[in-house]
Amino acid sequence: MKAWIYNELNNLILKDVEPPKPRSGEVILQVKAVNIDKSGLIDTFTTEERKEGMIPGQNFSGLISATGEGVNGKWMGRRVGVYPILPCGECKMCSSGHSEMCLNTQLIGLDRNGALADFVTVPEENLIELPDDVSFEQAALLEPMAEAVHAIRIGINTGANMVPSDSKIAVCGLGTKGYLIALFLIEMGYKKVFVIGTGAKERDRVLSAGIEEQCYFDIENENAVKTYKEITGGVDLFFECTGENGNLSLAMDSANLEGRIVLVGSPKSDMDVGRENYEKLFSNGLEVRGAWGSSFSGGHTSNVDSDDWSYAMRKVLDKKVISESVITHRVKIEELEMDSLLKRADGNCTIMITM
Repeated sequence: MKAWIYNELNNLILKDVEPPKPRSGEVILQVKAVNIDKSGLIDTFTTEERKEGMIPGQNFSGLISATGEGVNGKWMGRRVGVYPILPCGECKMCSSGHSEMCLNTQLIGLDRNGALADFVTVPEENLIELPDDVSFEQAALLEPMAEAVHAIRIGINTGANMVPSDSKIAVCGLGTKGYLIALFLIEMGYKKVFVIGTGAKERDRVLSAGIEEQCYFDIENENAVKTYKEITGGVDLFFECTGENGNLSLAMDSANLEGRIVLVGSPKSDMDVGRENYEKLFSNGLEVRGAWGSSFSGGHTSNVDSDDWSYAMRKVLDKKVISESVITHRVKIEELEMDSLLKRADGNCTIMITM
């Protein structure tokens, strides 16, 4: 089969390799769509964690073409999405029902071969069957959608102190997850959603999604921060999706008393809170939470609102959240070359790779 694979120089090359064989409890998936965003694109081509012989590709969907020993025969020929986290099932977090926080977690596409290939092996327990009305592209976006839902739930649900619908909420950074967080907040009925992005393209995208023009702030504009502070007068909840030190400082500076900050973006460098912001953290009673991963039951829960993946799937089916609107580029798998993609991927982007 054809696969993009890291060679001995850690370069990603298209190569003929032996197709995988399923182990007990696994299926063979014929890959149909793979989603990769700007940070994922950079990681795929430049990360130090690349391993010779490894095939990347984390967010994907496809068609079951073979099953291993012990797998339910119902899966043959089924269209599926894939939960890319492989929890150990034994640690404290797994035992408490929070496998997304597994202390020994592995990832498809990082710790085992991923989906930038014709075929990939996947554990049966990581499959979620797709309804007929959900496309392969939509399914490849389920993971970032579920992570957006997970981040929102961390932000708005804290015991009895749920963030009310008239609260002021800021989303900083319009990569895939930041954009999806904004979409879900609007769908959930939050009216005062303020978005901090970069450039006219990002402005046009969020305006088409329902954000009012006066609620978009272009960080490239030298007056953006001042205008943001004047218009919002402080926010109750801030989603920091960039992993940049300056935006973390903005979150702390603009949070209201007892406000909440949810960290969504991976850090681009060392994060320095600084003395002034540290004083705001404790004197203003700010709450800071991290958001990583998403809850997944494989579609086996009766309460879809308790499962991030099932919730995201339902919103796709109801057409309440148009996930495809996040896609900025579409390419065929044979076009997956670093130089051309990085040049085309100006600013934040979500690339859909099809077979």
